[in-house]
Amino acid sequence: MNPKEYQQSLIALRSGKVLSDAAAAATGQTFLMAELAKLDPIVRLPLENYTYLRDLPIDRGGGWIMNHVAHNVDFRGPQDGSAGSQTNDSRVIEYNVNQDTWPVFPYQVRVRIPIVESLRMAQVGRSPQDLLDKGVRVDYSKTLDTRAYLGFNGNQGLVNNPAITQTSLPATGTGGTTTWSTKTATQILADFNFMAQTNWINSGSAPGAMPDRFLVPPTQYIILTQPMAVVGGPSGYASIQDYIKKNYFGSAFGIEPEIYPLPYWLDGQGTGGTQAIICYKYDKDCLSLGIPQEITRFGAPPSIVSGAFEFLYLANLGVVKINRTTTVGQYYGC
Repeated sequence: MNPKEYQQSLIALRSGKVLSDAAAAATGQTFLMAELAKLDPIVRLPLENYTYLRDLPIDRGGGWIMNHVAHNVDFRGPQDGSAGSQTNDSRVIEYNVNQDTWPVFPYQVRVRIPIVESLRMAQVGRSPQDLLDKGVRVDYSKTLDTRAYLGFNGNQGLVNNPAITQTSLPATGTGGTTTWSTKTATQILADFNFMAQTNWINSGSAPGAMPDRFLVPPTQYIILTQPMAVVGGPSGYASIQDYIKKNYFGSAFGIEPEIYPLPYWLDGQGTGGTQAIICYKYDKDCLSLGIPQEITRFGAPPSIVSGAFEFLYLANLGVVKINRTTTVGQYYGC
């Protein structure tokens, strides 16, 4: 830029006019703007939510296996038919052993960082490797969330598993409906106790099968947060949820249920596209999500051909394993 052009650009700059990139750089506008700006050191990542760690026990370890296998046993024999002292016949009890098999699938992602880009970011104190590491973690967590709730490669997750029995909630609402928006707090409590009792009876009334976890669609969870009475009264409850926890059927076994909103995964999963609730015993003996091999990074020297660093991220991930199907139930119509 010659002196005359420089003076013209400088006059334009002082008068508040926007210059071309070349003119701005030549007159120092870009430099001045950078000097007068405050640099925010925080790099904002996409907002994400993962709940698989909250909702499922994790079965870790095993390495690069291809399947998870679980052994089951049940006992068979006639009921007590003793004839007293008039016979010496003995009843025979037999056992039957079987196994369940769940597949395990590799997870892999490749990351490529141009060498020049890495050098540029290093000048301003940023690390492309750090950003991409975080990006892979986001993808890894989203993958596990999807496998936990919807499944993978023909293997269903927690909300759409055919091994789980679907049952309608009682039609006790206004006009004979099942939806919570038409029910009183007492009727909603009865729904929770209905779900608990159903799972419990289906599991042979075993104390260890009493549900302690409920996953509820967000819209229905908001109903549970509504105030029920003035706190501090002789029998007041802060909310319907508080009322349910204090009067839950499982309290006979020392259980206070945990109730959580589950974003979008449950929407429309009930029979006929209705809203559904998952009711279950949170115990690795009953269900779990297998992660035989946690995510691991493998790196290599920079490639002279491609002019980039390349990294491979590998993991070995299983699917939802439901070992005791009667301890998990899906209830629709809320």
